[in-house]
Amino acid sequence: MDGLRNPFAVRDGNIILIEDLSEHERGLKCNCQCPACDGEFIARMGDVKVYHFAHSKDACDEILAYTTGLYRLIHQILSSGSPFYVPALVAAYSFPSGGVLNRHNIDSYVKISSDGYSDRSKNKMIVSPGRHITFDSAEIVCDGKGHMEAIELSYKNSRMAIKVMPPDTVCKSGAVTVHKGLATLVLDFANDLSVIQSSNTEGFQKYLLSESCSKRWIHNPKIETVYPDLIARSEKEFQAHQKREKQREEERRQAARERAELRRFIAEQQAAQLEEHKRLEEEQREAERVAALERQKKSDEERYQWLENQNFQQADHIIDSHGNRWIQCRQCGERKMTSHFSLYGGPNQIGLCTACARKGNPS
Repeated sequence: MDGLRNPFAVRDGNIILIEDLSEHERGLKCNCQCPACDGEFIARMGDVKVYHFAHSKDACDEILAYTTGLYRLIHQILSSGSPFYVPALVAAYSFPSGGVLNRHNIDSYVKISSDGYSDRSKNKMIVSPGRHITFDSAEIVCDGKGHMEAIELSYKNSRMAIKVMPPDTVCKSGAVTVHKGLATLVLDFANDLSVIQSSNTEGFQKYLLSESCSKRWIHNPKIETVYPDLIARSEKEFQAHQKREKQREEERRQAARERAELRRFIAEQQAAQLEEHKRLEEEQREAERVAALERQKKSDEERYQWLENQNFQQADHIIDSHGNRWIQCRQCGERKMTSHFSLYGGPNQIGLCTACARKGNPS
């Protein structure tokens, strides 16, 4: 890989970093070998921007040399008995919508998280807290091609594995898999190229052992120890959810009843108002009718009084204020408007009203 700057080398059987060397140990004076192929190294500490090691003769795979050096240095530090910070094991979980967790589906709703790593899940449970551990043993494990793939560690009759993700600029390792079913912790150096390149062995060791170094669990059987508790929580939450839903349903029904009652009340009020309006209109019409009758009665009384004061002579035209002509019947003697007469009569004659004419009483 063009431009790769390897800071790792082997000297006197130990992995060192380029920053461990003095100015007088540049070139072949460094007395170093390649961590992958044991080829002779030279220390390039001249005008280049970054100090690094390089093969003096035929070079092997530069990426393999880098990752091998990183793995061997980590193994070297963990084998030294220095306390290593193992992050907390955290269960990030969720509950099925409309259901509960059980032994068949729980793996789909629980995932491993670690302290120092952000997780959007609001529901978390600490399975084991973060702590510093001094391992009893550490062993590098290689794959079938001889490439280092993990460091197996033992501590108080328990075993775990560490896998390393080198900086992204060195290589893209892709997804990291669980190692042999063991609890597997990933040391993530994806963004740590400059940290590694600028550190000496002591500085790198301090960083590796601290809480600042990015570490995350990808598998840990201990996560299953909280499964019973999570299943119980799920059942309790589901029951509480059902109770809340039942309460909300009852509240919705009560609200519907209240709305129906309000609509009925409004309808009754509107009907009552309509009836009251009709009653008032009827009373108004009746009052107007009575007033009209009163006015008519008064008008009739005034007219009759006027008629009484008239000196009826048949030849005279007696006209009231409404333009009606009045005549006195020669038979019954009543004074009526011309519309009630069969015969008006003529000069010096008295007319005959319709009622008397029908009785057959002609003059």
